[in-house]
Amino acid sequence: MESRQNVLRSERQQLLETYTLQHPEVVKREDEIKRLDQELASLVPSADESLLAGLQQELTDAQSRSQSMANELQEARLAAAGEAEPARILRKAVRPLPIRAGFTFLSVISSLLIAAVLALLPCLRLFKQP
Repeated sequence: MESRQNVLRSERQQLLETYTLQHPEVVKREDEIKRLDQELASLVPSADESLLAGLQQELTDAQSRSQSMANELQEARLAAAGEAEPARILRKAVRPLPIRAGFTFLSVISSLLIAAVLALLPCLRLFKQP
């Protein structure tokens, strides 16, 4: 009977890693464990009832600690899954220089003049022909 209790407790603990205390499978295991506890209590002589009560209290405390640890583990897993590496600033942002309309206009005009002079060089015959 005790081995059946151990099996049920082990199954209950495995279920608690996935489900909450209200899940039907977990509730079913809890009810079976309680039923077996009651059957075991009825078989034990009355002289050992105080010892049994102490053991049952230890069992309840251990189950409570186990549940608490399972919840902490689940919270840690969720926290680890949600963590992202923080962003780093590599360089300070700089504001781009404004484009001056006069400078742009002057650049376009000078480029056109240079292109015109280069295009007219062969026509001016400044170079000697062989």
